[in-house]
Amino acid sequence: MHLHGNIPTMLSDEVRMYLTELGSSWSGAGYAVECGAWLGGGTAALADGLSLAGYDRPLCVYDKWKANREEVFKAKFGHVNVVENQNLEPIFRDFATPHCNGFDLKTYQGWIERAIWCGHPIEIWLLDAAKREGPFYGALKAFGPSWIPGVTTVGLLDFGFYRKFGDDPKGELYLEQAAFIDRFNDRFELIEDFGPNDSPAFFKYVEPIDWEEEI
Repeated sequence: MHLHGNIPTMLSDEVRMYLTELGSSWSGAGYAVECGAWLGGGTAALADGLSLAGYDRPLCVYDKWKANREEVFKAKFGHVNVVENQNLEPIFRDFATPHCNGFDLKTYQGWIERAIWCGHPIEIWLLDAAKREGPFYGALKAFGPSWIPGVTTVGLLDFGFYRKFGDDPKGELYLEQAAFIDRFNDRFELIEDFGPNDSPAFFKYVEPIDWEEEI
């Protein structure tokens, strides 16, 4: 458990610094979208960078924001008191909004795999949820058609989650993100992989996927 300012987050300092750098590289080609934000540690880091870049459209964030038992414990460790089944979206907004300088924060509450995207081009897409096959591909089908070949950065923050299980077969349940990138290895260019002790990896979407025929 870490803190971004006073925001509890599971992201390491290195990953949060990278998110700020990523946001600061925004070129104006599309929207920044985050799927899975919890209390906003990653959102705040990305927004800090977007603010530096002059981002001028809503930062769109999707999450169910309903506290489960594990999240209650994690929040308490970060000195934030919540109860099971509590709506966390207002807390997220309180934490993340001050980092959004010059742009709005737009939130969508619900299951990420059921998300609906408006179709605007997406320049930065972060996924910190949907580790298993069904939810992961549901999220891809919702947002992938709006990725821009040669431009979009795809951040899979649970890309290496399976590594945490070592030889435990349970890790096979969380291989979908890695399997997707392996299947379409000619469509993505690895930008950054935070290695065996951290889960996130970032890719450039370099060649288009036919989302109707191939997924």
